[in-house]
Amino acid sequence: MLGSSGGHWPGNGFFSSGEIRKKAQDVEELANASFSWTAQKEIRFSRAIEEVLGDLEPSQEDRDARAAIVASFDSFVKQTLSGSSVVAPFGSYVTNTFTCDSDLDLSLYVNRMNPLSREEKLYFLKRVTTSLQAMHARYDQIQPIYNATVPVVKFVDRKTGIQCDLSVDNKDGASKSLVLAALSSIDKRFRPLCLLLKKWAKSHEINDASAGTLSSYVITLLAIFHLQTCSPPVLPPLSMIIGGLDLDASYCSGFISARAKAFQGFGARNMDRISELFRTFFVKITAVKALWQEGLCASTYHAQWISKWPSFHNGCICVEDFYDPSRNAAKAVTPKDFECIYQCLENSVDAFRRPITDMESFKKMIVGDGCMPKVTPPPRPEPRFPDPRDIRPSLAVPLLLQGRPHRPASGPPNRRF
Repeated sequence: MLGSSGGHWPGNGFFSSGEIRKKAQDVEELANASFSWTAQKEIRFSRAIEEVLGDLEPSQEDRDARAAIVASFDSFVKQTLSGSSVVAPFGSYVTNTFTCDSDLDLSLYVNRMNPLSREEKLYFLKRVTTSLQAMHARYDQIQPIYNATVPVVKFVDRKTGIQCDLSVDNKDGASKSLVLAALSSIDKRFRPLCLLLKKWAKSHEINDASAGTLSSYVITLLAIFHLQTCSPPVLPPLSMIIGGLDLDASYCSGFISARAKAFQGFGARNMDRISELFRTFFVKITAVKALWQEGLCASTYHAQWISKWPSFHNGCICVEDFYDPSRNAAKAVTPKDFECIYQCLENSVDAFRRPITDMESFKKMIVGDGCMPKVTPPPRPEPRFPDPRDIRPSLAVPLLLQGRPHRPASGPPNRRF
């Protein structure tokens, strides 16, 4: 049987991981081979990237402002809630991949013996929201979003203009931040690549999961994946960093740091500058556009393309969440915004191909200048399989009862790659 891309599917109707990986590698190789890149253009491109990164680097005042918000809001919450509670940052502030216009992610932790239920999280979030609304002199633009997968209240600190997102007992976000911060210690190119890609996506208005585009977490995962799949690789598979660990356990922090330290210098054989890594990221992701619908998935745990079809492939783009392999971190991407995302990617690749005649205009293209015109996507076929949560309810029960699955260092059980 022929797939839509002309390849042969096995008898069970989908590509194996090995087959789809080979297809992805082939199209990426062809895309790179067609790219003309002179030494002079590389020098100018690299200079533009360095100047953009200089503009993105937060000042000491930016860092101090965020630290002050964390401290003052922690005091505010302690006054609002009786009993022991603490506010702690996570996300880009903890991983040091924030810029001056980044949001500040905060989590409220309440001292309870047992994990909080969703209803309890909402109770505490609503109490804090009520207190926020009474503090107009300090906080503004208060927007609770209680029906989200992770309920949050958004607000702006009046003194600094920094937007904050508060959730309750967000151990998921804290654990992910711990892992991402450890990766920064392995290779210094990880942080600037994340800064560039997140700024590019935000400037092109495709960095908002609630609007059907890419979350900052997905962009970071794709940056990790690119660094893992370069030749030679810059970062190791996450299985070597988190394999066998319960990321929710307090003891795992030391293990993650120690494992990451053992991999420092892992990417030394790869001599690519950040400008080259930035360019080849766009080439790689644009090359595989047609393969997402065939079950393609980017796995940072395995550091390679894998097939998620049909069990866990849902959404237009599939990026495995290393915290829970049954999750597609990019599930929020809609068909319409899939086309918008790819138009932005492809337009940037086209710009990379053209001569750099005006450095300032080229820098604006790198970080964007408003969203590129959205396109009306062609009709896309309905997914060939329904959401796996609807057809395989037995898989959801262990996740609810056990929290996240514990993955051995050698890889998850009963999975074929």
